[in-house]
Amino acid sequence: MDIKTTRVTLTPALRAFVERKMAMLATHLAPLDKEGAVRLRVEIGKPSSHHRKGEVFYAEANLTLGKSMIRATHEDVTIQNAVTKVKNILKERIAKYRQTQKS
Repeated sequence: MDIKTTRVTLTPALRAFVERKMAMLATHLAPLDKEGAVRLRVEIGKPSSHHRKGEVFYAEANLTLGKSMIRATHEDVTIQNAVTKVKNILKERIAKYRQTQKS
C-alpha cells in the first residue's frame, strides 16, 4: 500500500491508523489477489488551506485489481472519519465487484 499526503504530515500514528483501517479489507481482497495483481494507493490531506468554516480533510483510495480499478473519496471534519468512510465505501464496492466476477 502506498500512502500519499497533501498539506498534512504523515506521523507514525497516522500511518498506523491508515494501514490498520485498510488492512481490514484484506479478507475481501484475498480471493482477488492473483499473483500480486491487487494494489492500493491512499491519499490523505486537506483540499486547500483556505476554508472559512474550520478544517476539512479528505481521503481518497485507488484500488487496482488487475485491469480494473475501484476508487473511493470522502471529505470530513477529521482525517480519521474520512479514512474510515473510504474504507467502508471500498468494502461495499469490492463486494459488488466480486459479485460481477462470479457471473
